[in-house]
Amino acid sequence: MDNSSRPAPLIIPPGFEAEMQELRRSMHLEQHDPEAPRRRAVLIEGMLQRLRPGQFPTFHATLQSNLGAAYGELPVGDRAANLQKAIACYEQALRVYTPEADPLRYAATQNNLGAAYADLPVGDRAANLQRAIACYEQALRVYTPEADPLDYATTQYNLGNAFLLLPVGDRAANLRQAIACYEQALRFLTPEAAPFHYAMTQHNRGAAYRQLPVGDRAANLRQAIACYEQALRFRTPEAAPFHYAMTQMALGNAYLELPVGDRAANLQKAIACYEQALCFHTPEAAPLDYAATQNNLGAAYVDLPVGDRAANQRKAVACYEQALRFYTPESAPDGCRRAAHGLADLYFGECQWSQAKASYTTAITAAEARYQVAATEVSRQAELAEARDLFSNLAFCLARLGKPNEAVEQLEAGKARGLAEALARNRATLDDAKAEDRAAFEAVRSRIKSLEGEARAMGPMGGPDRTTSRSFTEISDDMRAARHELDAVINRIRTYRPEFMAPGLTSPPKLNARSY
Repeated sequence: MDNSSRPAPLIIPPGFEAEMQELRRSMHLEQHDPEAPRRRAVLIEGMLQRLRPGQFPTFHATLQSNLGAAYGELPVGDRAANLQKAIACYEQALRVYTPEADPLRYAATQNNLGAAYADLPVGDRAANLQRAIACYEQALRVYTPEADPLDYATTQYNLGNAFLLLPVGDRAANLRQAIACYEQALRFLTPEAAPFHYAMTQHNRGAAYRQLPVGDRAANLRQAIACYEQALRFRTPEAAPFHYAMTQMALGNAYLELPVGDRAANLQKAIACYEQALCFHTPEAAPLDYAATQNNLGAAYVDLPVGDRAANQRKAVACYEQALRFYTPESAPDGCRRAAHGLADLYFGECQWSQAKASYTTAITAAEARYQVAATEVSRQAELAEARDLFSNLAFCLARLGKPNEAVEQLEAGKARGLAEALARNRATLDDAKAEDRAAFEAVRSRIKSLEGEARAMGPMGGPDRTTSRSFTEISDDMRAARHELDAVINRIRTYRPEFMAPGLTSPPKLNARSY
């Protein structure tokens, strides 16, 4: 790489040489020492306190940029607060770094700022990702394939991830943009030059193809399968066990969804992939990934058209029950709803009405938890759509168990929750709530979303690095307490606005019995 691709030499003020040597040493040790980012943050904060305002602006910006990186890599503490500090540091650095005066430092800082916004677990997720995209695009004003091929490829990879996750706009266009970014990255992140990054990029490219809602569905899934198989060339059990498990899980999902070919063979391949993933997605190492894998393994056994049907059903029940060890309405409501729904449908099909009733009730409780924290009208509508048939199936179970009054109540509850007007009324009622209650509702809902993000970040499915040092039990306890607090706020608002979030999912108003 020629000199034009290198940042200008950094002028170190007198008296800071020893700290800079220590800082460089800490950065070299970082990958082997989880405490290094914390020590680095303390060191840089001390240097910034000693630096006189207005002097050595580039050195000041460099310290801010490095402090942002240290905050972003801290393995302990409030992840959201750490990332917000990192963002503030990068923004301070960008007051000095400009594309004209210091292009490479500008680009590197924009790339890191984008990564911080992309990881931020609080606030408007779509807005955070849109900010990340804008940062990456700024970095790509500087990074070019000719002058900075690896930095260009890394930023394209990050940009692809942001488009992959972006929940607003044209979903197909976002995913096509993600695929285009990954293909640009793969020009330089080759198996020979960067095997691990090649595998990461292929895995995420596979995810984009698998989710692509337009075009030939079978062709998209075959392309996804090819990407995952490329990733598995380097994501091996020996070299990267948890990433191996993550890709095996994704490969299993692609085979589970593949609509062409031998259905039995596809499902058997999916089952084999999930079983490989479970070698490393263990309850101890990655409880939520374990639950997700067990849930999907259960779905594969439910659909398997060969072998002993009863044995397949028993295996599916066991898988869903394992998933529900960790998928609870408090800690993982979305996964809990899916696993409990699958288990309930199995019991329903076997006319085991009591077991089906219990599982449908669990699924409805989880759906209520998701509904309560849904931040937008669209997301609340989506939650209601997912829960729609739970009520009618639960009502049927109750009727078969000789409880016609409760059956009618659940049918009415399902109808009430399906009305768009009820959603609009909830939003209007919240707007009319007391200011302190409205603030408390939004605060606890935000905390629940943050805790959900922390839980997802525990294992490899949340990203390549563990970003929390807390245990699943600790996070679950906090989630349970937050749910109770949310219920208390909702009940407080109902004391003067009874129509707010009518509890139709869990405790419908009493109705007269009807013939059923």
